[in-house]
Amino acid sequence: MRKRLIMCLTGVLLFPCLLEAANSDELKLAKERLNVRLEQDDKNCAKGRAKSALLGSWTAFVSEVCKDQKNLARLVKQTPLEELPEVLVNIFIDELNGGATRGQYPPMEDYLVIFGEPAVVQLVARYEEVPENRRENVLRALGEIGSEKALPLVRSEVKKLNPRTLPLAAYALRMIRKETAKEDLLPLLRDPRIDVNAVTAIVRHLVFYEDPGWYDIVLDLAQEGKISFQTVGVLGSYDKYPEAAVTAHLDYLLVRWAAGDSNVVACLLYQIHGRAGVKAWFPILEDLLRARYDYANNRYSPLTVQCQPFPYYGRHPLLDRIENTLTLTDVEEWIRQPSPGWVSYLYLRELRQKMGGPSFDAGKLDFRLTISVYDNDNDILLGEVSDQFQSGIARQIELPVKGSNDAPYRISLTPRLQKDITRKNRWTIDIPFFIIDKPIGCGFPLTVPMESWAAERTRGSGRIKKWQVRHIGPPPAN
Repeated sequence: MRKRLIMCLTGVLLFPCLLEAANSDELKLAKERLNVRLEQDDKNCAKGRAKSALLGSWTAFVSEVCKDQKNLARLVKQTPLEELPEVLVNIFIDELNGGATRGQYPPMEDYLVIFGEPAVVQLVARYEEVPENRRENVLRALGEIGSEKALPLVRSEVKKLNPRTLPLAAYALRMIRKETAKEDLLPLLRDPRIDVNAVTAIVRHLVFYEDPGWYDIVLDLAQEGKISFQTVGVLGSYDKYPEAAVTAHLDYLLVRWAAGDSNVVACLLYQIHGRAGVKAWFPILEDLLRARYDYANNRYSPLTVQCQPFPYYGRHPLLDRIENTLTLTDVEEWIRQPSPGWVSYLYLRELRQKMGGPSFDAGKLDFRLTISVYDNDNDILLGEVSDQFQSGIARQIELPVKGSNDAPYRISLTPRLQKDITRKNRWTIDIPFFIIDKPIGCGFPLTVPMESWAAERTRGSGRIKKWQVRHIGPPPAN
């Protein structure tokens, strides 16, 4: 017992000596690192002087830099080892504050980082003396040094969520704590004071981790209206969002699609692989197909999407995800819902047949057309008629002239619903001969895109007339 007590007392008495020796060794290594850098600076200056004729107007600037570096080398050599941390930090603080030594030495941040751990205590102690707009220099230096001695200060600055200092405070925390910095950074995203700048600053550092964990939190913030959805787009990393996070916010994302944020939403939706999630994409199907087939007035243009999983596609990869994920039963479920337009009506029936469902004969479908004639010179509508047509069935219709006792135009046509292989296999209404039997007697072919129009001009009775055929109306109900 007595022997153990003596050993403990000896340890207590020797600890300060051992600590002092360790600190002394650390100081010596720090000074050696600094001297290596200063010697390299001196060599570079010698090379610069040797090539001064080539520097032209830069000669005076290089000379001034070399003078400052020489002043620092002289100071390091003359300063006692134990005083060196305080002296170096004093120069740095003067540089940031415009103090007495400013301009006599080179920018000190890099040199303090090289000096390392022995400068940390002094940097932390002098931090409050630095103007707020220059504190990021101190935080960056502390982060580069990477000492845990700086953690209380750095954590305090991070928690303030001050837009001026937060980016570098979060950087310092990440550099010091490495992977465990997530424990400090993630809870900040739920801080009630959070704003766009704070979110982007924190996430910018979380993305360095393999499992950063911010995706759910950021989508929650957007859905709650605490940050704008545009912030989600700025943060990117679409290919890393977990499927569960995207699926949990699916209804909200589809609303954002309808609001015009479709590029970002498309990138997020691509992370969904499960049937249940993909089945909920029905509201965006029409937009995808319109973009694929170059339909008029398509709100969504997917080939401009810039996100990791989307290289250049001839068709949108979300369509591939739909076709590779959904079953015949899922497609039939979509078919039972009211179709938003002809493009999805025809696509779904083709897809059902492709998956082994009943055959689809577009030749038996009815569709509505409006036929109009204009005075092309004066852009005046002369007459118009709308009617129901069946694919491949010849028809004759009469088109009365407004405000005239003249006989109506008599028109013959056989419209066919078919695919146009010259236009990405999109569905069109082909009219091989649009014949005006009376009163002028002429004919021409027309190809009318679905839900769009085609026109042709003819001359007669001294005036040019424009004939327009428009596809109108919704698809069949079943």
